[in-house]
Amino acid sequence: MRYVDCGYRMLGTDRDAEGRVRVSVTPGLDDLLRDYVISVMSSAGFRRSGRTFTYAAEDGGLVMVKFAPWSSGDKVKFHIDYVIIPAIIGEYCGGAEWSRRPEWAWGVLITRLEVPEDLRDKEYLTSLWSFRPSDLESIGKRLQRILESEAIPRWRSFLDPQGLLDALRNPTSEIRGGSRHGGPLMTEAFLTVDDGDAKSVERLLDEAEETYVEDKRIDWLRERLRRRLGQN
Repeated sequence: MRYVDCGYRMLGTDRDAEGRVRVSVTPGLDDLLRDYVISVMSSAGFRRSGRTFTYAAEDGGLVMVKFAPWSSGDKVKFHIDYVIIPAIIGEYCGGAEWSRRPEWAWGVLITRLEVPEDLRDKEYLTSLWSFRPSDLESIGKRLQRILESEAIPRWRSFLDPQGLLDALRNPTSEIRGGSRHGGPLMTEAFLTVDDGDAKSVERLLDEAEETYVEDKRIDWLRERLRRRLGQN
């Protein structure tokens, strides 16, 4: 199977020697997932593995969402990390069967779901969710509404190449605070090579060639564009 090193593993899932997900029990967070999150994510088509939920688009692109515990104390604290991996990026990085073991570092967008201002411990803690165990029901119902009406529809929209491009071109603070695989030129080239205007893609690749010297991604994309245009 073809495999390309597309960067360091980021926000990866901890696994044992046999490849099984290793998850410790975190009281409060696991209660939140059991009572308020799992049902919402499952109903929306996400598959669950431990505290990570994965949604696959028809073309194979993935959204992965992970509820990551932060620290102990009198409050339950966690981040909601998520990554968007378009199918073409996954194919380039991991080959035809990439979706069997996707890496977070392949994401075009890797970031965290922001906390509503009224729920933040401090104004600058924009992505750290926290609650007292006695507030489990109220925070759980609030998070359910956020997932159902805001987060999940937005994550799904990012699996449409144009929707993702629009979000990256006009980023919210949540998107600006994240990271991505490759720079803007390469991102746009990957997201438009299969369906975008061929001459525009060629111009992007010409420009990328001046920025990224001897970058194998450019050759791979040029070959893909030639196949699309029937030039092989």
